[in-house]
Amino acid sequence: MALLLPILVAGDTPLDTWTLIYANNTPADLSGLITNGLILFMHEENEENPFQGRGTFLVQNASIGLITYQWDAQDTANPGTYHLAVQATFSTGQIATFGILNLVTQIIQGI
Repeated sequence: MALLLPILVAGDTPLDTWTLIYANNTPADLSGLITNGLILFMHEENEENPFQGRGTFLVQNASIGLITYQWDAQDTANPGTYHLAVQATFSTGQIATFGILNLVTQIIQGI
Protein backbone atom coordinates (compact mmCIF):
# COMPACT_ATOMS: atom_id res chain seq x y z
CA MET A 1 0.00 0.00 0.00
CA ALA A 2 1.37 3.39 -0.98
CA LEU A 3 1.73 6.26 1.44
CA LEU A 4 0.13 9.29 -0.22
CA LEU A 5 2.01 12.45 0.62
CA PRO A 6 0.28 15.83 0.66
CA ILE A 7 -0.67 17.22 -2.72
CA LEU A 8 1.80 19.80 -3.99
CA VAL A 9 0.99 22.74 -6.24
CA ALA A 10 3.24 23.06 -9.28
CA GLY A 11 6.23 25.23 -8.39
CA ASP A 12 5.85 24.79 -4.61
CA THR A 13 9.00 24.21 -2.55
CA PRO A 14 7.78 22.78 0.77
CA LEU A 15 9.95 21.10 3.39
CA ASP A 16 9.04 17.43 4.03
CA THR A 17 10.24 15.19 6.86
CA TRP A 18 10.60 11.46 6.26
CA THR A 19 11.93 8.48 8.21
CA LEU A 20 13.79 5.96 6.08
CA ILE A 21 13.05 2.37 7.05
CA TYR A 22 14.25 -0.98 5.79
CA ALA A 23 11.86 -3.61 4.41
CA ASN A 24 11.81 -5.29 7.83
CA ASN A 25 10.38 -2.04 9.32
CA THR A 26 13.55 -1.09 11.21
CA PRO A 27 14.79 2.49 10.92
CA ALA A 28 17.77 3.02 8.65
CA ASP A 29 20.94 4.02 10.49
CA LEU A 30 22.41 6.76 8.31
CA SER A 31 25.51 7.25 10.46
CA GLY A 32 27.88 6.08 7.71
CA LEU A 33 26.30 8.20 4.99
CA ILE A 34 28.73 9.95 2.66
CA THR A 35 28.50 13.72 2.12
CA ASN A 36 25.62 14.43 -0.27
CA GLY A 37 24.80 10.72 -0.06
CA LEU A 38 21.02 11.06 -0.42
CA ILE A 39 19.27 11.31 -3.79
CA LEU A 40 15.54 11.60 -4.44
CA PHE A 41 14.27 9.72 -7.47
CA MET A 42 10.85 10.59 -8.88
CA HIS A 43 9.00 8.29 -11.25
CA GLU A 44 5.86 9.61 -12.90
CA GLU A 45 3.10 7.06 -13.29
CA ASN A 46 3.01 5.60 -16.79
CA GLU A 47 6.61 6.69 -17.46
CA GLU A 48 9.54 4.30 -17.57
CA ASN A 49 12.48 6.40 -16.43
CA PRO A 50 12.85 8.06 -13.04
CA PHE A 51 14.56 11.41 -12.69
CA GLN A 52 16.57 12.92 -9.87
CA GLY A 53 15.09 15.55 -7.63
CA ARG A 54 17.00 18.82 -7.37
CA GLY A 55 16.07 19.65 -3.79
CA THR A 56 18.22 19.48 -0.68
CA PHE A 57 18.38 16.78 2.00
CA LEU A 58 19.33 17.29 5.63
CA VAL A 59 19.83 14.40 8.05
CA GLN A 60 17.98 15.32 11.25
CA ASN A 61 18.77 12.17 13.25
CA ALA A 62 21.08 9.65 11.58
CA SER A 63 20.51 6.80 14.04
CA ILE A 64 16.78 6.61 13.29
CA GLY A 65 16.86 7.57 9.59
CA LEU A 66 15.10 10.92 10.08
CA ILE A 67 15.65 13.28 7.14
CA THR A 68 14.15 16.41 5.64
CA TYR A 69 13.84 17.25 1.97
CA GLN A 70 13.49 20.81 0.73
CA TRP A 71 11.70 20.51 -2.61
CA ASP A 72 13.03 22.50 -5.55
CA ALA A 73 10.64 24.28 -7.92
CA GLN A 74 11.89 22.04 -10.76
CA ASP A 75 10.87 18.95 -8.75
CA THR A 76 7.27 20.14 -8.68
CA ALA A 77 7.11 21.92 -12.04
CA ASN A 78 5.05 19.30 -13.87
CA PRO A 79 1.63 18.20 -12.60
CA GLY A 80 1.17 14.45 -12.26
CA THR A 81 1.33 11.51 -9.86
CA TYR A 82 4.84 10.50 -8.85
CA HIS A 83 6.33 7.56 -6.98
CA LEU A 84 9.32 8.55 -4.88
CA ALA A 85 12.42 6.71 -3.74
CA VAL A 86 15.39 7.87 -1.71
CA GLN A 87 18.79 6.37 -2.46
CA ALA A 88 21.44 6.43 0.27
CA THR A 89 25.15 5.86 -0.33
CA PHE A 90 27.35 4.88 2.62
CA SER A 91 31.09 5.19 3.15
CA THR A 92 31.36 1.38 2.92
CA GLY A 93 30.14 1.58 -0.69
CA GLN A 94 26.75 0.13 0.22
CA ILE A 95 23.81 1.70 -1.61
CA ALA A 96 20.30 1.35 -0.19
CA THR A 97 17.05 2.48 -1.76
CA PHE A 98 14.01 3.34 0.33
CA GLY A 99 10.40 3.88 -0.58
CA ILE A 100 10.15 2.57 -4.12
CA LEU A 101 6.43 2.55 -4.91
CA ASN A 102 5.65 3.32 -1.25
CA LEU A 103 5.81 7.10 -1.34
CA VAL A 104 3.46 8.81 -3.77
CA THR A 105 2.84 12.49 -4.27
CA GLN A 106 0.51 14.37 -6.56
CA ILE A 107 1.46 17.68 -8.12
CA ILE A 108 -1.41 19.81 -9.36
CA GLN A 109 -1.54 22.95 -11.46
CA GLY A 110 -1.99 26.08 -9.35
CA ILE A 111 -5.22 28.03 -9.60
